[in-house]
This record gives sequence, C-alpha cells and structure tokens, in this order.
Amino acid sequence: MKNKKIEIKLKHFFIIIFILFVVIIIVGNKEPQTENYSQQPTSKEVAYTIINEEDISYINCHRVGIRIVVPNDSLQADVDYTLKLIVDKYRNSWDDITVWAYKESETDMVGLIGYTMGMREYSTCN
Repeated sequence: MKNKKIEIKLKHFFIIIFILFVVIIIVGNKEPQTENYSQQPTSKEVAYTIINEEDISYINCHRVGIRIVVPNDSLQADVDYTLKLIVDKYRNSWDDITVWAYKESETDMVGLIGYTMGMREYSTCN
C-alpha cells in the first residue's frame, strides 16, 4: 500500500516536470514581437564647420587630415553619419582620409585635445 502511494506521487511528480518542460520549450521559442513601423528612424547629416584641413601626404600616399566642429547637442549617430559622408566626399581625391569631430564649444581647443565627437578613417595606402 505504501509503495502504491509512492508510485502515484512519483507519477504525478514526473507528469508535472514534463508539463513544465513543455511550457518552458514553448515559451522560450516565441519570437520577440516587434512593432511594424512604416519608416525606420535614420541618421541625418549635422551642420559642421571645417576648422582645419591639412595635407599630410608622404611618399606614395596622398593623405589629408580634417578637423570639424559640430553643434554641442548633436546626436552621436548623426555625427558618425556625417563623418562617413565627409569621407565619401573626399575618397575620389585622396588615398588616406582622417576626419576628427569636436563640439562647437571646443573650437578653441581643436588640435590641442583629442577628438570628442568621433573620428572616421579611410585608407588605401599600404
């Protein structure tokens, strides 16, 4: 009689474990739901001012360094996009391009401090 009760309890225990296992598998395999937006937010070009454009070429490498300032409240994604656009604009004329971005409030410090809003490089030099 005692063995029968233990068998029934074990049977219920295994059934519960099996159900939990199935539930975990079903819940874990659900795809996260995403909202369907008709337009994805995109980065935009920010207004910038070129503070310094310097030819820093060396043998067999036509190279330019460009320092720009952007508005203090610029979004990082927009600055990164702007840096890409600048590099794309210069790619046909230069083998190596480096663009450094600073905040407008740091205009007097450009070149004296490291870039604070981003940097982008492109090079075909060896």
